[in-house]
Amino acid sequence: MSKNARHQEFIEKATGFKAEVVLDRLLVGKLSPPKQHVKLILRSHLIQHLDLHLERRLTILVSPPGFGKTTLFTQWFNHPATRSEALTCWLSLDEEDGEPGRFLAYLILAIGKAGIDLGKLGIVVSNLSIDANLSRVVLELISAIERQPNKILIFLDDYHRVRSPAADDIVEMLIEKGGDRMHLAVSARQRPSFKVSVSNARGQVSYLDAADLVMSEAEARTILGSEVSQADLAIVHARTEGWAVALQLARLWLDRGKRGSDQLRDFSGQSAEMAEYLIEQVVNDLPEQLRQFMLETAILERLNPGLANAVRLQDDSEQLLQKLAHFNALLVPLDGSGGWYRYHKIFAEFLMQRLHRTSSSVVPDLHRRAARWLAVHDDLILAINHALAAGDQLLAVQLVCDAGGWTLLLSHGIGYSRSLLRKFPALAVRSVPVLQLMQAYIDAKFGLHEKAAEMLRLAIASKADFSPAQLRDLLTVSAVVRCYLDDMQTPDFLAQTERALASLGPRDHLERAVIGSVLVTGALALGDAALATRASVIAVREMQEAHSTRGVSYMMLVRGSSCMLSGQLLDAKRLFNGALAVAEEYQGAESSLKGMIGCFVAQSLYLDNRLDDAYGLIERSLESLLTIGGWADVYAAAYEIQMRLALRRYGLDAAMGVLEQAARLAAVRNFPRLAGLVSVWRIEILAATGQVAEARREAGVADMESLTRERGLPHFSWRVQTAAVMALAEIHFAIGATT
Repeated sequence: MSKNARHQEFIEKATGFKAEVVLDRLLVGKLSPPKQHVKLILRSHLIQHLDLHLERRLTILVSPPGFGKTTLFTQWFNHPATRSEALTCWLSLDEEDGEPGRFLAYLILAIGKAGIDLGKLGIVVSNLSIDANLSRVVLELISAIERQPNKILIFLDDYHRVRSPAADDIVEMLIEKGGDRMHLAVSARQRPSFKVSVSNARGQVSYLDAADLVMSEAEARTILGSEVSQADLAIVHARTEGWAVALQLARLWLDRGKRGSDQLRDFSGQSAEMAEYLIEQVVNDLPEQLRQFMLETAILERLNPGLANAVRLQDDSEQLLQKLAHFNALLVPLDGSGGWYRYHKIFAEFLMQRLHRTSSSVVPDLHRRAARWLAVHDDLILAINHALAAGDQLLAVQLVCDAGGWTLLLSHGIGYSRSLLRKFPALAVRSVPVLQLMQAYIDAKFGLHEKAAEMLRLAIASKADFSPAQLRDLLTVSAVVRCYLDDMQTPDFLAQTERALASLGPRDHLERAVIGSVLVTGALALGDAALATRASVIAVREMQEAHSTRGVSYMMLVRGSSCMLSGQLLDAKRLFNGALAVAEEYQGAESSLKGMIGCFVAQSLYLDNRLDDAYGLIERSLESLLTIGGWADVYAAAYEIQMRLALRRYGLDAAMGVLEQAARLAAVRNFPRLAGLVSVWRIEILAATGQVAEARREAGVADMESLTRERGLPHFSWRVQTAAVMALAEIHFAIGATT
């Protein structure tokens, strides 16, 4: 059974439904160099130069478009000597890859495709995004590479399109910490913005630029053909300045059979002007049907017959693409089957200019059709790009609504959802309900409580105009935000949440599961173990009906938490371990969910006296949660275990350091219960380590005796009260008191 099949089977067994999978279509043209069908010369001297410097850590290839950066790297990628010496992987980059989780996910997929055993790192969610601690993922990636004997050559093509400081940080880590087993080959139009000064000073960087890529006369002869005279060859070479794309255009121009090379003698423009002139001449020679096809599809980043048909409202795109086969210098195949293509960047720019000059009125409709097709085919980010390029914000918003709105956070993750929202103007996010709710949810996850509350207030202010579906979404997201803000202390919170749950329809499985999980969290916060147990069973069942693997992991977490509160420790441990296994198997090495689950697994390990295992897991899990957060009780569990383990391992100062971190987080995220627990824990460990006078002084300042007097459950401060009783008991034990 293949690894993918095992992964699919695991998810089905663990959750009861089929796993979502990465669509192969989204990877077309990303993880392999473009197919080269044009008449090319093997640039042996440059490949030899590149091979000679393979022992270094980095190759940077910088030139304007059309000089053959991708062609050279493709030849190096495919060169037998290179492939015998090193594993090779390829990643073609575009503007959307500036989102760091997406960039890193693609990089992991590329390296895995090269044959590196990445273990759990190789499992990437279908949205191609990693949400949490990117630095640790990079270090795990480097470790995976170091575990195998081969050097790996990693090609990052068109890096200039990324424009992301966070992606730069990832590349810098790879260069600095990757060691001798890794070589990065980066092509770009401008010098990349990542820092290489240290590596450069150590002689670890090799540079090539446009001057190195200029074609010689002999190479130009290979492209233009033997029928061109030496004199004409010299003229064409001089006019094009050895620019690869201009030479390819000259060949296409000559191939039309209507002109001789001597007609280029009188061309007096610069090479860029010659390229534009040649493109225009070549395009003008095409039949009207093909010219129109190119103009109508010029807006597309990449195209296949289906997408082209949708944009053009025609059904003949496959036949027209076949007729353009000879145009392969400017229409680049992206896959071996010939299904997907992209226009050469220079050619695309020319077509777009002509399109806007001759038919600007049709451009918005072309973008709208592309947006609708891409959304149906699960490329929502690119679909929104096209909708906004059409100036149609309403369509862009509708596409987000149709895709699920806030539910995208569960199905595709935080990184993906943030990328979507960043496409929209800030005013749109603050004024459109579906975007408001997504932003409120994200802000709450990141601990931005004031922003989350404000965004929720903006949504509530418009509720009079909401449709039933919008009211349902508002109800659900409001409950989630209150959970993350720890705003559950009102006497009727549980009753309100139960009424919200009862108001949902029987088919609102995802919403019922989410509000059910909030009910569990509220019951846990208020100490109502019976309600937490009942609600958690319902929440798990509803999430299974909603077919969300990510959601099922959450539900297993809250179900385990309810078992923990009820004293069912074996059941809690089983559920926590199961949730962690699903999160690791389905979501890969990193996720905020895995961090949350890890905190509770560490708690169960601590209770089993497996202290070393607990310490390692709590360190990793808490680090993830500091990037994308959980709710207050998750942090309480995490910091208590970390504090107690630090006290046992390293003593009072280390434990106090952990509590200082917890206090800062409680202040930043406005978690009064966590702040109260920190104060009480500090008193407890002072008493336990012989600092009795200091413990009694702090207990007096905190008026801890009053904390123990509240009677009856449920109440919001039961955790603080329980901890206070334990701390007072520790003080009494230390001073020898019997009551």
